[in-house]
This record gives sequence, structure tokens and C-alpha cells, in this order.
Amino acid sequence: MSLITGKIESIASNGAGILRHDGQVIFAPFTAVGDEVLVEITKTRKNYAEAVLKEIKIAGLARISPVCPYFKKCGGCKLQHISYEEQLRVKMEFLSSSLRKIGKLLDVKPLPIAPAKNIYSYRRHIRLHRKNGAIGFVSNDREGIIDIEYCPIFDERDREKIASLKTRNISNCEEIVLHKYSDQNTLEFSIDELTFSYGEKSFVQANPEMAENIYREVRSQVKETRPRKILDLYCGVGATTLLSAAFADEILGVEFNSSAVKLARKNQRRNKIANASFMRADVDKKLASILENFKPDFMIINPPRTGMSKASRDALTADPSGNLLYISCSHATLARDLKDIMACGYKIATIKPYDMFPQTVHMEVVTRLIRD
Repeated sequence: MSLITGKIESIASNGAGILRHDGQVIFAPFTAVGDEVLVEITKTRKNYAEAVLKEIKIAGLARISPVCPYFKKCGGCKLQHISYEEQLRVKMEFLSSSLRKIGKLLDVKPLPIAPAKNIYSYRRHIRLHRKNGAIGFVSNDREGIIDIEYCPIFDERDREKIASLKTRNISNCEEIVLHKYSDQNTLEFSIDELTFSYGEKSFVQANPEMAENIYREVRSQVKETRPRKILDLYCGVGATTLLSAAFADEILGVEFNSSAVKLARKNQRRNKIANASFMRADVDKKLASILENFKPDFMIINPPRTGMSKASRDALTADPSGNLLYISCSHATLARDLKDIMACGYKIATIKPYDMFPQTVHMEVVTRLIRD
């Protein structure tokens, strides 16, 4: 394989640095903008090449020393080697690029990204795996498990929790979920005056600080709009549903996971909210009939990383229903979905990224859409 020298021009959305050589784009992980590097080509494709970093000849201004001893080996954090200010800048680039290239939304300008106060020790929980005696995260090459003692974005004070796992009889590849500072049997969080229970494997936002910011933004948008009927899709344990209920006549949360629906109903009873209800349904298969029967004038959409399916996008665009709040954890699938949603008469009022996951390439984006 050939050795190439060059200067990193930008960062791709997977965290790899981009340089060019003889007109070819080369992706080199763990590099920073401005780095002058020696890389080795490992794979050559039709339109690009992949490389590994061999030497940093001159470090770029944004390069810093990573905190984590497992950096580069672990498959999680991809940006620990660049300053936090630079992380925020490149994430804005990721979002803007997806809106332009995938969504074809050339005139949309996102609001500045909301930074996190805590850029380490921020995760509410981590998911570990065990294989051949190692307990930790999937490796960067996806071929094994990196044995860890602690995780800097979780909390160093929880070392003992990880150490205790090594004494337990846990089968290979079993997923282990650790929760920060919590009794694993009594998991809950509070937003303003409401308290929510969740399960060990429930989906809840990983960063409590940024989650609160997003939940309050959703509540603010609903309060400003004062809709009559709200439909909350992919509602999980009911946080956005119940936080929004005070500002509507009726709200329906829809979730496929049966355990999450049970917890949502438990949270409804616990918080004494009478005008909310929950339905267990597959949004991909049932959205058309839900829209026809419920007829909302405001929708909250918070899909998984894969975004809305083609079937659910088709159902939404066939029966557009009032204003939308779309909460996304993938700027790429968000851009794809916005392209279809806007084709049926919606326009973007605001699009606001939140740095839910410092040190990683991921973020959360809240988009408010209104009907023309």
C-alpha cells in the first residue's frame, strides 16, 4: 500500500479527516483540520480511498491530547483529539452538508448548536459487552471487545460498578446496561414538576442535561402553539407526551415497545395527567389509520436513528396534520425525511442542533415545521 503526505482539509460525518491527493479524496480517521500528515492507503474505491494515520508531521491548531486511554481502540468517541470548539464547528458542518446534499435544502440555515456544559461524565448509562473474559465496548474494527476499567464520558467514579461485573458469571456477548449513580431497580428522572420511571433497557436520552434542554424546548413550542390535539410518535416512556399535555385538550402517544407503553401509562398515573393516552402500535404500519381517526393538529416525531420509514413518510404527506416538531438523532435521515415532508406544503420555521454526545460524531436536532 502507498504512503501519501497531505493536509487535512475537513472532517467527514463519520469523524475521519479528508485530504486530497492527485484529485482523489482520502479518508483518514483520527486526524484534525490543519494536520499535515503521512497516511498509508489501505483501500482504494472508485471515488475515494481509505487510509490509516502513520505520522503527524505538523499538528493542526484544533488538535488536543485525548483523555481516554482507549481512544482509537474503542468504537465510540471519534472526536476526542480535537478541541470542543472545533467539535461544535464540524457538527454544524455535518448538519448543513446533509441538508444541502441529501435534503436539497439549499436555503435552510440552522441555528447555532447548543453546547453541552459537561463534555465528559455526561452519559446517563452505558451499554457494555462481554467476550472471552473482556467486559467493555465493541472495538473500532468491530472484531472484538475492548476491556475497560472506566469510561470518561460515563463517570470515573463508577469504576467499581465495572470492576464488579468481572466477578459475575456473564455469558459472551450479553449486553450489560450500567446506569449512573442509580439503583438499577429504581430508575427515574424529573423534568420540572414531573417525574418519569424507565426500565433498564428503556430508550431514554443518554445526556440528562441536554435532554432537559430539548424537553423544555418541545414544551415551549407546544405552549406557544396551543394545539387542540397532539400526536406524539415514537413516544417511549411518555416524557414528551406528558410534558406537553398541559397545553392541549388531548394528546396521544404512540410506541411499539410494549414495556415502554406500560411505563408511559405508569408515568401518566404517577403524574395524574388525565388528558393523555398511549397506544401500542407500529408507526410504520399504522400511521395512516391513526391520522385518519385521531386527526391531530400538532405532531411530535422522535424516530430512531433510521428515521421515518418510507411508509410512515408517505402516510404523513398524504394526510398532513398541522405543525410538526421533528426530533432527530441522525442529521442524514433527518435531511432525507425533511425533503419528503416539505414537498407536501410544510416549511422549516427553525432547525436547532444540540450537542447531546460530546466527543462523538453524533448530535440531536429539533426541527419545527409549519404548514404554508
